[in-house]
Amino acid sequence: MKRSLFVLIIFMLSAPSVFAADRFDVTGFWIITDEFSAAKTRRVMAVYEYEGLMYGRLICELDTSGRILDDIYQQTNRMSKLVGEPPIMGLDIVYNLEKRDDGYGGGKVMNASDPRKKPNVYDCEIWRDGEVLKLRGKLLFIGGTRAWDLFEPGEFPEGFAVPDYRTFVPSIPAAE
Repeated sequence: MKRSLFVLIIFMLSAPSVFAADRFDVTGFWIITDEFSAAKTRRVMAVYEYEGLMYGRLICELDTSGRILDDIYQQTNRMSKLVGEPPIMGLDIVYNLEKRDDGYGGGKVMNASDPRKKPNVYDCEIWRDGEVLKLRGKLLFIGGTRAWDLFEPGEFPEGFAVPDYRTFVPSIPAAE
């Protein structure tokens, strides 16, 4: 009886640190619906770590039925207002985030929603809240937070070669 009580007390004392560590586990695949698009497409982003910093790379765009519209293999759509007109899928839109007390911050996020426009770049911070990745972009003191849902590798359409984001090397695009 005393032993089980001891184990319970140890678990309860360590539980807050176990749950707090979850906030920093941001690597993996995340999906968001583009509510500004009439088509309501969804994009999958891989968040990965490289040399102690966090990055986010666009992997694919899906329609509402889950069919791939563009991905890192097709690279159909390009950002015409970035140097070299890089493809949107494969673009690192979140970059240089460093670990902080409450998540990751000090980095940037690029709005790559319209390939014909020069993308805006904002200060950025991210953190995990359960099965949701929160991404806050801000310019000076004005900003907004987006919620990205966890996307498991098994949720990609059948036949899609799921990339290993642990092998990614950042490639930060430059504006014209």
